This record gives sequence, structure tokens and C-alpha cells, in this order.
Amino acid sequence: MEDINKVHIYLVDPGIGEKSEICPYSVFEDGRDVQAYILPPDGYELSGFKFEPYESPDNFYDGKIVAQFVKQKSFMEIARPHLGKYITALVVVIGIIVGIILLFSHRNNKKEEVVIEYPTTEAVVTLNDSIDAIPTDEAEALEAVAEPEAVVEQQATKEEPVKEEIVKEEVVTEEKEQDPVNEVVETEMAPLPTAEMTTQFKEEFWALIHQQESKMPTYGKLFRTYKEKAEGEEYNYLGWTILRSTKDFAVWSNILLSVPSDRISSVNNIDQLTKLLEEYEQ
Repeated sequence: MEDINKVHIYLVDPGIGEKSEICPYSVFEDGRDVQAYILPPDGYELSGFKFEPYESPDNFYDGKIVAQFVKQKSFMEIARPHLGKYITALVVVIGIIVGIILLFSHRNNKKEEVVIEYPTTEAVVTLNDSIDAIPTDEAEALEAVAEPEAVVEQQATKEEPVKEEIVKEEVVTEEKEQDPVNEVVETEMAPLPTAEMTTQFKEEFWALIHQQESKMPTYGKLFRTYKEKAEGEEYNYLGWTILRSTKDFAVWSNILLSVPSDRISSVNNIDQLTKLLEEYEQ
């Protein structure tokens, strides 16, 4: 069974696209960590990566992943299969809006029609108590007017608790969503680098530099040994400069070998190493 804890390293092939100059190798078979470094050709978009076996001279890579692209669809190509649905939905929405406008307009017209003026009748505080004191025709008219007003008041009274219940439910829902106590986050914490492992790594790293080691697998073994156990400038320089690619390592090692041994043995930090290699770079 394959060891799931093993760190894999894959060569990145841009396929028909282009690869950024700073594109590193990938540690995932699906290339999720290098997608931002792939530049698709015009009219295409990146759809993923295809794994292919790859045998490097130094056995540093576990294979290579080749970028895959699909042609981008125009707006009409996307919308055409569903154009009929879009038109139908638009017609339905327009119909609903027109129906709502007509409904409210009809209600407003009815309210305007039920208007009765009584120029000779004084204002009455209690309508039921004064019906017997006015002519029969006027009493019937007042009852006709009072009925729709009472219905409106009853409807308003019934609707208010419902609105209050809806508001209360919304407040409770928002409180539940914002309550951090109910949220459970499960994360797997990776082991943190320690000062002891970082110091040990630096000693082995500078030992290889001072003896001008020119074999890439030696540096690759050092990187795998201290994966997620060490940190610092030396660890980053090893992963992103020395082991960036086979081609880049060949250039870097040739420059390292061209430096006199007495000068390289006095270097003890990355800044000094970088400046020294720049002096001998052709």
C-alpha cells in the first residue's frame, strides 16, 4: 500500500499553454498548488492536470502533471440551450407584475367609489348608539360604509401578530447563525518546526554548500528529511532555488563549482551565498 504521508514532487508541464518563470514543482497530483502559474492560450481556460509517468535522471520527480485546457464558450453558446426557458420565465415575471398593478388599481377605484357625504349630519362619536336617532336611509348608508372599515381594521389586527412572529423567527434565526458556540471546527494541526530541528538542518545544509556538493538527489534527500520539521532562509532557499527544477539546478551547481573553495567555506548565510554566486555568474 502506498504511504499516504510520503511527500510527492511532480514536474509541471504547461501543455499548449505557458508556464510562469517562477512556477515551482507541484506536490499534488491534481496540481492545485500551481494553477496560478499556468497561462492558458487565447480562447481557452485551464480545466485541470493529467498525471503522466516521468523518469528524471536523478529520480527526483515522482512523475509529471500536464495542464489540460478547454475552449471557452461564448455567451450565446451558453444561453442558447436555455433561451426558451429564459423567455418563458421573463413573460411569467412580466405577467405577475402587470397582474399586481391591475389588482391594486382595481382596489383603489372601489375605495374611491364608496364615498358618502352628509352635510347636515354632525360627527358621531359612537356609530351604533346614534343609528336609531337618524333617518332609516341614512342609517343604512352609515352601516354600509362602516362594514368595510371594520373589516379592514380586523384584517390589520390579525396581520400584526403574524408579522411580529415572522420578525421574531428572523431574529432567532440570525442569532443562531451568529452564535459561535454551535460552530464546531475540526482541523488537523501539522507538527510545527522546532528550533532544534532547524539548527540541525542548517548544519547539514551548510556542510553540503561548503563541500560544493553537485548532486541534486543529495539536496533532495535533505529536503525530504526535514519536510515540515525545519524553517528559515536556508530551508526556503533549498526548496525554491536549489530544487526548483533540474534545469535550474544544473545552472546553480555549475556556478557553485566555479567558486574557489576558500571563499565558499567562509559563507554562513543566504545573503552572502547569493552575492558570492552572482560574482561568478556568467
